[in-house]
Amino acid sequence: MAPVPASRAALACLGVLAIGALVGCAAFRPLPEGSDFALAPDEGLLVVHTETDRPIVYVAVDGERVVRGLARGVRYEIVVAKAGSYRWSGFMLAERDDESRVLRSRVQTRRVNDYWRFRVEPGVLNYPGQLVVYTAGGLRKGIADARVVDRSALVYTTLRERHRELVDRFPLVYTGGTRDVFLERVVGRGDAAREGAGAP
Repeated sequence: MAPVPASRAALACLGVLAIGALVGCAAFRPLPEGSDFALAPDEGLLVVHTETDRPIVYVAVDGERVVRGLARGVRYEIVVAKAGSYRWSGFMLAERDDESRVLRSRVQTRRVNDYWRFRVEPGVLNYPGQLVVYTAGGLRKGIADARVVDRSALVYTTLRERHRELVDRFPLVYTGGTRDVFLERVVGRGDAAREGAGAP
């Protein structure tokens, strides 16, 4: 996606995208500690995979702030999410690691189709792709580039190293807007994983 000029006076977000029917009802909650937690029948795990050149104050999905306080670079966060269809709807960047200076830019995207949309399936680790955000010429320029990239091979390897118990218990499934070949063919996930987890 080509860089889009932004105003420094407004909130940084991915664009004016439709907010889903889940507004007013919390669809996300933190991942419980330990590995013996239980999910509700309509819940799955969501991998929030980000890459930025600035610290992230928060990332929002359908207007709900899902993760907060992420350092610059590549980061992985896992949250519990209600099953359903969602859109990446916003983010706020900070100029410094201590968030003492916050970027208040509004970034509008020309993509109005399903590019930002993903789904959460119950009983599995849902990977919708990596949210990649880079500023062009620094925050003061008020320009940012945001996109979603499928890096399921990297995520699978990393989660196997850091959260082996979760990957063994909850199959990793790509739920972004495009078809993922790695998880379906190389790792053997996809439809078989969904059936094994009891997903409809």
